[in-house]
Amino acid sequence: MKRLMPAGRQGCRFKGNLMKRANIHKEGQRPLKLFIELLLAILIVEMLVMLLLHLFIEPLHLSAIAEGLLDSFSLVIFLFPILYFLFYRPLSLEIARYKQSMERVQELKTGYNVIIRAAMDGFWIIDTQGRLLDVNDAYCRLTGYSRQELLAMSIADVEALEKPEDTQRHIQQIMKTGSDRFETRHRAKDGRIVDMEVSVNYLDTDNGRIFAFLRDITERKKNLEQLLESNAINQSLIQTIPFGMDIVNEEGNILYLSPRLEAALDEEAIGKKCWQLYRDDKQQCRDCPLRKEIVPGETASIETDGVFGGRSFQINHSGMIYQGKKAVLEIFQDISERKKTEVSLEKLAVAVRQTADIIVITDRNGNIEYVNPAFETQTGYKIEEVLGKTPRILKSGIQDKSFYERLWKTILSGEVFRGVLINKKKDGRLYYSEKTITPIKDKDGNIYSFISTDKDITERKKAEEELLRLNKELLELDRMKSEFINMASHELRTPIAIMREGISQVVEGLRGEMPAQQKRFLSISLSNIDRLIKIVDSIFDISEIEYSRGELDRELTDITALARETIANFSQQAKDKGLEIKQGFPGKKIELDIDKARIKQVFANLISNAFDFTDQGSIEISIQEKDAIIECSVSDTGRGIPEALLPGIFGKFQQSGKSYGPGAKGVGLGLAIAKAIVERHKGRIWVESKLGQGATFSFSLPKENTKS
Repeated sequence: MKRLMPAGRQGCRFKGNLMKRANIHKEGQRPLKLFIELLLAILIVEMLVMLLLHLFIEPLHLSAIAEGLLDSFSLVIFLFPILYFLFYRPLSLEIARYKQSMERVQELKTGYNVIIRAAMDGFWIIDTQGRLLDVNDAYCRLTGYSRQELLAMSIADVEALEKPEDTQRHIQQIMKTGSDRFETRHRAKDGRIVDMEVSVNYLDTDNGRIFAFLRDITERKKNLEQLLESNAINQSLIQTIPFGMDIVNEEGNILYLSPRLEAALDEEAIGKKCWQLYRDDKQQCRDCPLRKEIVPGETASIETDGVFGGRSFQINHSGMIYQGKKAVLEIFQDISERKKTEVSLEKLAVAVRQTADIIVITDRNGNIEYVNPAFETQTGYKIEEVLGKTPRILKSGIQDKSFYERLWKTILSGEVFRGVLINKKKDGRLYYSEKTITPIKDKDGNIYSFISTDKDITERKKAEEELLRLNKELLELDRMKSEFINMASHELRTPIAIMREGISQVVEGLRGEMPAQQKRFLSISLSNIDRLIKIVDSIFDISEIEYSRGELDRELTDITALARETIANFSQQAKDKGLEIKQGFPGKKIELDIDKARIKQVFANLISNAFDFTDQGSIEISIQEKDAIIECSVSDTGRGIPEALLPGIFGKFQQSGKSYGPGAKGVGLGLAIAKAIVERHKGRIWVESKLGQGATFSFSLPKENTKS
């Protein structure tokens, strides 16, 4: 039950009428009161007369009859004027007034019945127990009950909001206060719940009566609920809308701020100029609509920069009436990102217009919607000549139908097509076009357009064709060179071997003694023959490795044992040069599936290279086991390698020490052979060195070294 203000005018007027009726009722009871008072007066007067007669007549000693008559006569004479003036006249007046009052009561009762019956609002009378004593037709219509049904019920039977005990307590409270006004709910006969506004008055007559007017406020409640819901929605919208809002008066003073805009400010805003709070320069916008007359209902929009710390905003101004005065609703939309996007799009548009590549945009069916100026320049077609047509106007006819079927299949599946087309210009000349076609999709993934970029690669294709021709010639020359080297190495080995064997027999004295000087010269020749053999072997090795004339002869090999075996072959050379050979090997076997002879050759070439360029100090050979590789290194304390020579150190016929003092000379194939062997094993080789600080040559082999 919702309490309202005290009873309204209608209840007050009705209460006044009830009071009048009560007063008339009291006036109707006055004759009875006067009659009782008359009887009392007669008794009192008679007693007074008897007293007087006893005092004055008794001394005359009249007869009993005479005394009786005298007493009666005296009493009548004495009482008549008194009774007339004191009782009869007032009683007659009271009876007349009583008749008038009863007539007025009847008039009021008739008027009351007419008013109550014809009232639009419901009406009932209840006793202090809540029983219905009277109801009008309007209340019957509100609840759907007949008058007879309602008069057999109590308030608790129709009350839908209060419990019976609460209703009784409420009645007791009304009896104390005399009136009340509240909202409640009554249950109609068909089960409907009717919202009621009730105005009640209590009169202490006939053991207490409560009179009530009841107004159906169901529609008003619904409207109020809708209004509250609308207000809640508006508040929710204000809270969630992604824009700031304010209301300013004609002078620009802030009257209202939305929570979002209020959160962006660190100071009190109400009453201050909007531009002093929002703009970085604290100045009013030049095109601010507030500079003109405000017209309610009109809207103006401006875009301005330098707001809230350098950002850009679109501000919509709408004239309105706020708190009875003209005002402007301002809605702020941050367009900083849009501005950046517009700048980016403008840059993109300029790039598209000015790029040297052809750009074509088509619809899903391939009809041209846009071409850039480069299209006109390169193809000779004007924009108006190709709009609405398809790129088939450039088709040369050289590429077959299957090529274009593959193109369309690719782009219609949503994939990007890349390829080279041979197209035809307007003047009939052919040109090579490196084309990329990208499908453009909507948010649902449906293709609605294609964008194509074309680069004229005619000159490049000519250069490539020329390069291919030259490359074929080089490959042929290289093949001929390899065949010559291979043949020469085979053909040279036999005579060199014969020469070495003959000179060796002479030097060793197998053909007789010879002078020492001749023997010395023959020993020099024998040394040079050995060097020549080494050169021929190196040339043969590099030729055989590079051109894959044989498979690797793999076997499971302990690489640490292989390294020690190779080092042993250089022990005498180390002794002769006064160099120390150091070893850094793990204490366990490391077995790899490798070509034992070839990896030994790698160790030998790297160690030999270290001896060639190290005059003092030491040479260290180390092996480390890492996650997925075995890393082998040969370090020396020699001259080092200039940084400029490091990138090409593993090339063929490279000699890094050629210009640096005396020493053994070779053809520069040792490192190239080592690189080729390591790469055949799917490994890697590299060098680290600084001039004057020695060098470290390293190579790695994968642990999972399978046969190729």
